[in-house]
Amino acid sequence: MERGHKIMALMVLCIMVMQVQGFGVGEDSKIKRRLLQTGGTDPGTVDCPSKCDARCALARRADRCIQYCMICCDKCKCVSSGTSGYIAGDCDCYAKLKNSKGGHKCP
Repeated sequence: MERGHKIMALMVLCIMVMQVQGFGVGEDSKIKRRLLQTGGTDPGTVDCPSKCDARCALARRADRCIQYCMICCDKCKCVSSGTSGYIAGDCDCYAKLKNSKGGHKCP
């Protein structure tokens, strides 16, 4: 194989690995992939994607809202009712998670 072909093959392989690892993929694609990974198919788990979609429906930055909501839902196995910004007491774990600055982690 010529040197140019080897370099091209190596570049294609690197691009494929980066896509599998999530590098070079837009934020929307990462969120969609995460939603698919946590589809809530186990009857004992909460359906995080649909709960977070409902919670973040009115958020100005829905993509970021869904991202953080999914993180919180994965940890707490529940999502606070209502829309983003309103913290209800029906999921204490979700309501009590804090970010590094001491504010609410969950939208």
